[in-house]
Amino acid sequence: MDCLLDLVADYGHEDCAFTRLVQRLALIAPRIEVVLAQVPPCDTVAAGYCVAHLALIPRPDGRVVVHDVAMPGADDPGMRRLCIGRTAAGAIVLGPNSGHAWSFVADHVSGPYYVEVPAESPHCGPERVAAAVVRAIRCHPHAVTGVVPRRDIPPPPATATALVAGIERLATRHTSLCEPSRLPAGSHQSPRS
Repeated sequence: MDCLLDLVADYGHEDCAFTRLVQRLALIAPRIEVVLAQVPPCDTVAAGYCVAHLALIPRPDGRVVVHDVAMPGADDPGMRRLCIGRTAAGAIVLGPNSGHAWSFVADHVSGPYYVEVPAESPHCGPERVAAAVVRAIRCHPHAVTGVVPRRDIPPPPATATALVAGIERLATRHTSLCEPSRLPAGSHQSPRS
């Protein structure tokens, strides 16, 4: 399975959460390339913009945009339901409906839908996200459990009108404004036994 996975997260290459996600993906889907776009801690507005940008720029098939950003004062992040959508160009968007993470892209994807994570998967953390990614890429027939009501996805904040306009232009012209940093060579390989 050849796949480019853009990860929008509020943690970096050196953080345990990133390492655990990459290691888990390497074990269950070793041909996924992970590229990180780091946003400030708990900044779901920045994450939402990055998610939309990365999902809508023209890229080769087989790409996935995953977001994993904490929300201040939120419940256990592992209990947030994961959601999935697909752009007209075939990019998969996956992540919890937290804050404004879906706000900029929701109008440009099919769905979003709730994702059913396998019962044997951990209930939280990067391992759960990795299991959902693999299920989405393989188009598992029981992966989608229902549509996320549009009223449950907040609109972008009023202060983000320039960002919204940029995403609207991108959705119609497919221009690229920025690229995430690439994962250091070799750091996405399986851990040694």
